[in-house]
Amino acid sequence: MKDHLFEQSQVMEDRHLYDKAVFHTLLRRHKELRREVTYLPDGIRAVTTSDQPDLVRLIQEHAQAMHQRMSEGFGLRFWDPAFLEIFAQADAIVFKIGMLPNGVVANSTSEDPNVVKLIYTHAQAVSSFVDEGFIAARRATSLPEGYFRKLSGED
Repeated sequence: MKDHLFEQSQVMEDRHLYDKAVFHTLLRRHKELRREVTYLPDGIRAVTTSDQPDLVRLIQEHAQAMHQRMSEGFGLRFWDPAFLEIFAQADAIVFKIGMLPNGVVANSTSEDPNVVKLIYTHAQAVSSFVDEGFIAARRATSLPEGYFRKLSGED
């Protein structure tokens, strides 16, 4: 039993390190990425693309990995309030990812207006990663004004 838990822990750690390496590559090469976000009444539609085939593959891998992490509650950026909340609210968000020849289209929606505020904030944070790379990734993402926190139950 102990060996199985260690192996499972090692798999999760390896997966986290791989996801981190992909994210860092995308941050390092952010000027080669394009992202367009459409704000919908119930969420967002984001299209992220590149002209570089190796980056297209990484964009697609990253989107799929983040979708899987959300469904598993396998969080990241634990120091970032908005990322903590987006994982805490995963059950209230519908994620759909579509592959494009040059990237991905991702839809994040919710029936809860409070969660929609969080989806908008998360989209802005991800767009800042594409615009600024590591500079943006080092900043914490503030929660939206008027957002009711699920984790603490506070405004």
